[in-house]
Amino acid sequence: MKDLYNGEPQLSDEEVEALREKYKNPPILEEDSDFLKGMEPNAFEVTEKLAVVEYLHPDPDDLCGVLYEYIKDLPKIGYEPSVNASMSERRIHEQQNPALMDFLLWLQKIITNNTQVFGKEGCLRLEEVWGTTFKKGDNIVPHNHMPFAWTWIFYVNAPVGSSPLVFSDSKHTVEVAKGKLLIFEARLQHEVPPCTVDGRCILSGNIADLTPVSAENAQELQQLWEDQQKFEKKNAKRI
Repeated sequence: MKDLYNGEPQLSDEEVEALREKYKNPPILEEDSDFLKGMEPNAFEVTEKLAVVEYLHPDPDDLCGVLYEYIKDLPKIGYEPSVNASMSERRIHEQQNPALMDFLLWLQKIITNNTQVFGKEGCLRLEEVWGTTFKKGDNIVPHNHMPFAWTWIFYVNAPVGSSPLVFSDSKHTVEVAKGKLLIFEARLQHEVPPCTVDGRCILSGNIADLTPVSAENAQELQQLWEDQQKFEKKNAKRI
């Protein structure tokens, strides 16, 4: 996993190869397709030039069951400005959990097979991974994941009645389902309305783009990030 994960593989070479064989190749976007115009039913536009892509895991039942038990048992942090739910620390990808590594291998295939969407191979790095569980009444206020390039959410458990993901500016709503993966630009504002049921569970992460940026763009990204921090602190709830 060195292409995307900046560190030593957590599994042996034999275990990694066995996991790779478990999964079919994810959908590959055609080179001449227009991503922002929805070249596939699972790609959609939420603002003028920002898009979201969806994938469904080919075999979610076993994987999600194990991940759900793993995430529920993770130590939770006490405070996160935008999150009113039970959230783990942000570097669980450094732990030796086979189910998590299993999922990350699948995610890596998607990213590296679609460089025309996500960027040049070798310029992306998985920086953060965390798990979040929701009980009735929990929510997440509008926020983004600047200064990262991409954010992803994988739905580990989605009981009937689970709150959707809402993109705050466009009010576009994405219904959740076990095994669904969303990947979107990190600057997109998004939120989760208060849950009406217990048991909603997600695995989330951020991906950095290591491609050099101009000083002007870097300053703009820094300002967006600072504005977001102020907004989150203003709307924060202790959990």
